[in-house]
Amino acid sequence: MANPNGQNGEQQIDQFLNQKILLQQENDRLTQESLAIHQSAARVVRERQGVIQQYQQKTGQLVKEEAAVQKWQDRLKKDSTKLKAPASDKERRCGHACFDQGEKSANLHRL
Repeated sequence: MANPNGQNGEQQIDQFLNQKILLQQENDRLTQESLAIHQSAARVVRERQGVIQQYQQKTGQLVKEEAAVQKWQDRLKKDSTKLKAPASDKERRCGHACFDQGEKSANLHRL
């Protein structure tokens, strides 16, 4: 049975699956970008800690930690656990754990 746009159900499903694939690719790209930003921020924090340690060793003076810096360090630690845990293969492709339910679902899982 055709819908008002002249497409049958199979064509609509194919369009939705294609759109889902494109959205998943965009999500994967953004996840990789987020990981790169996280790694860069972690590197900056480590470098800062190294400079502080050198300063303290050379001068004997302690550096007072800023609350904002500590907040970012805590956030980086928390976020790193999220970024290190990859989604399972089916969750990554489907957005949730699901079981093969017919040909369309099986094709989606083989992408």
